[in-house]
Amino acid sequence: MMHCIMMEGSMKSRTWTLVAAVGLSLMLGGCKSDCRVVCERSQECFTSGLDVDSCTDNCQDKSDDNKDHADKAQECADCVSARVCSEVIKSCIDDCFGV
Repeated sequence: MMHCIMMEGSMKSRTWTLVAAVGLSLMLGGCKSDCRVVCERSQECFTSGLDVDSCTDNCQDKSDDNKDHADKAQECADCVSARVCSEVIKSCIDDCFGV
């Protein structure tokens, strides 16, 4: 009986450790913001001198103030992240215009 109780406590401890590790890795590694993806692809595909940090900050500020802009940034990020640079202009112009 005592062995069973010790194993149960050990399993709970392992479970919480796993949950904490996954949560921490998501926070630290995290996904890039939609604005960051859009700005990085803009730099990579169109404007090599683009300041990605400034672009991301400006885009994020607009997204924080306007849900429509945030939705547009998400649509654009989804579009550009799935394509090579040569496809971005013809495939993503509608999704990305105004972001």
